[in-house]
Amino acid sequence: MKNNKKFVKVVSFVLVVLLIITFIMPAFSMIAFAQTNENDILAKAVNSVSVTADNSQDAYIVDFKVEGNAMLEETNGKTVTISVLDKRVKFNSSTQATDSNVTISLLPCSFTAASNSVKVNSITDGINYTITFTDVKYNGGNQEFSFTANYADEKGQTIPVELKTFTHNVTQVNKEPVTPSISNENMIIDGSKEVFVQNYVILDVNGNELSTVKPGQKIKLAISVVDNRVLYLNNPPSQVRARLSQGSFINNDINNISYKVRDVGTVDNRKILAYSIVFHDVTYNGGSSEASFDVSYIENVGGQEIPLAVPQSTLKLTITQAVDDVPEPKVILNSANYGGVAYVGKEFSLNTTATNTSQFIPLENVSVKVELPAGIAMASGNSQALIGKVDKNGKINHSFELVVTGIDNNVSSLPVKVIYEFEAYVKGERKTYTTQQDVAINVQQETKFDISKLEYMETISAGEESNISVFLINKGKTSVNNVTAEVESSAINGPQTVFVGNVEPGSENTADIYFTIDQPGTASGKVIITYEDSKGVQNKIEKEFSMEVMEAMDSGMDLPIVEPEIVQESGFPWVAVIVSIVVIAGAVGGFIFYKKQKAKKMIEDEDEDI
Repeated sequence: MKNNKKFVKVVSFVLVVLLIITFIMPAFSMIAFAQTNENDILAKAVNSVSVTADNSQDAYIVDFKVEGNAMLEETNGKTVTISVLDKRVKFNSSTQATDSNVTISLLPCSFTAASNSVKVNSITDGINYTITFTDVKYNGGNQEFSFTANYADEKGQTIPVELKTFTHNVTQVNKEPVTPSISNENMIIDGSKEVFVQNYVILDVNGNELSTVKPGQKIKLAISVVDNRVLYLNNPPSQVRARLSQGSFINNDINNISYKVRDVGTVDNRKILAYSIVFHDVTYNGGSSEASFDVSYIENVGGQEIPLAVPQSTLKLTITQAVDDVPEPKVILNSANYGGVAYVGKEFSLNTTATNTSQFIPLENVSVKVELPAGIAMASGNSQALIGKVDKNGKINHSFELVVTGIDNNVSSLPVKVIYEFEAYVKGERKTYTTQQDVAINVQQETKFDISKLEYMETISAGEESNISVFLINKGKTSVNNVTAEVESSAINGPQTVFVGNVEPGSENTADIYFTIDQPGTASGKVIITYEDSKGVQNKIEKEFSMEVMEAMDSGMDLPIVEPEIVQESGFPWVAVIVSIVVIAGAVGGFIFYKKQKAKKMIEDEDEDI
């Protein structure tokens, strides 16, 4: 008995172990599998929604710029802009990536930055974006500028690409602090000193001072600069070179710049470099009232002109006379051409042309799309297209391939919405705009009404009434109304017209047109069918004919006179009498024969009865 209990316990324990192996272990395996494939599942989910991630593609820095092409150093921070193209990440065409989809982190290196911001430029062939690092300083040592980028889709989910470290070898650095030095006996250069704008004047093209400057206005910009870094005995730098940076103030002619050195004081018997620069052809385009420009110097050493050993400087000033009253930019649809009529079941092209109406502000990230009503669909291509940048007063051209899928009988037009989306930098702020305009598409069922054939005599006689039978057929889906058939020819005295009426869809009708041609010869002309389609528009069908007209027969011709034959009288009509006797005799004989045969028949019938 004890052995049996022991055996039962052992069996129970084995069953419990088997249950654990059967049910609990697969559950742990499923959890492990889910953890192992989490990235794959996320990648598939992301790829199916808006983004394709492909780690086999390249990601690299396209451009690296330092503000004003200056040198990065520890004491004076600069703005650095970096353009990046990451072909591993491709947003679907229907998705608009925003700046928030990209997160940048500056790695510990020889450079520091106060902050960074991102601007997405395009998503056509990978994601292209520009990073702006502010107050970037070089702290000495390795010259590699390193940062990482993370991406998210439109729902904020992380895009599964490998963490990429972008590195750029920066050449625009001051490896050692600038110390006072003597370039020659005439000049002392101290890069630690200050250079600044002392004053400026705004003039019109005639040299008159202006109190206000409006967008689009051409001006002369005279600037007074003091550069304490350069001290000289008698001979100042032989040339001052200046370049107005691209911004709200545009220098139209970079060669039309002049300068004049002037005295502002001395230090240790040496003069301080001070001069005036005049930009003679400048246009204010609105937006920021800040103007910035670079300055550098050339000196003459032994008859040879060489750059003066002082770092190039970017100077800024605020133009208080600048008044930005530029209206916000608009996009106006100039034309939408589709051929005038779109027929059911047929493809057509909607060709659009729009204009950036602003003569001061270019547009960025411009896109155009169509919203289609029921009854019209895309025949091919996408309903939205990225145009990119559009210049001031620039044109936006695009074509959409559409098809009319069906309409109700009482519908004559369908509205297609053409929508333009774009960004613009207005009054110091980047803004997003949307412009929409409806295009009425005239839609129709195609009319398939025609002359199937003409029937007429190819040869007729002059002066006789003739006719042409016109066979009409309507193969369309709508009736044609007020049908009229007409024969027009120079051989006929005026057109001959027959009113047919209405011809229903899928039916035939015939019109007979009668006329007379008086002159012999070849008579040609045409049959003209006029009708109104389902929209009440009058249409015309023409078909040519030709017939030969013969000479008419002359009714006044002399006909031969036939004289009546004179029958001579004869004597007694013996022949008639003889014929009559024969006929009578034959009749009597036939009657007697009949009577005998009848009597014989009666006798035979009686014998049979006996």
